[in-house]
Amino acid sequence: LIQTDTIREAINHEIAVHRELNGRASLISLIGTLELPVSDRRSIPEMLLLLPLCEASLADILLRKDVKGEHMGTQELLRIFRGCCAGASHFARHSPKWVHRDIKPVNIMLRGGQPLLMDFGSTREARVEVRSRREALKLTDDAEDNCSIAYRAPELFDIPSSATLTEQTDVWSLGCLLFAMAYGGGFSPFECVLHEDGRRRAVDCTHLRVIGQLSLAGWTRDRHGPALHDLMHRMLAHDPESRPSLLRDAEIEGKTDLLQEISRLMDQ
Repeated sequence: LIQTDTIREAINHEIAVHRELNGRASLISLIGTLELPVSDRRSIPEMLLLLPLCEASLADILLRKDVKGEHMGTQELLRIFRGCCAGASHFARHSPKWVHRDIKPVNIMLRGGQPLLMDFGSTREARVEVRSRREALKLTDDAEDNCSIAYRAPELFDIPSSATLTEQTDVWSLGCLLFAMAYGGGFSPFECVLHEDGRRRAVDCTHLRVIGQLSLAGWTRDRHGPALHDLMHRMLAHDPESRPSLLRDAEIEGKTDLLQEISRLMDQ
């Protein structure tokens, strides 16, 4: 529903991102749009976005497996996760660099077994130099409105008056996604805890949980191997520069190529 000019601007922004990235692998395609104007039966105009028919979201698949007490095999997990990272890399490698800002299981659709990243309304320019309190508050509010808290990078909470934001925020979200696929049954590491009886319990995700010290100790390293566990830990580093990168080797300074790391894990 296009209730305000602000909503129309947000819809137009999402459509523009779709058109810029249309046809890229691992991203959902925009087939077309249709605006329904005000009429006798419609008091508010509507904008319809036509997307491909998909079997299910990744959230649906993880939930089904969890209900059955099952989990993804390592190769299936890595294949789907690599597709998710490949989709996110199109944003990081765009000029200017973009960031999706809301990567999570419900925003990943499966079509023919292939993951497709969707919901581009949260897309923003990735590299932002914050130089005033006003800018910091505006960016913090925008992140609060457009980035799901359980997948939001810690640097997007209470942004300081002097800071640099980069595409590494999406790497954090992907780290949360990897946990949700490997151990969380669809939950990020900030939405669940491991109890002494070995069972996972859902908890409320809060600002303090995300910015606090995360421990992955106790989660079953043997399920998918220590290398995947280590990759997840590095993706969830509080220092953005310590995380692997979605950029190509030639663009990386002091970081590892995330897509290459996943490919190596798949070959092991």
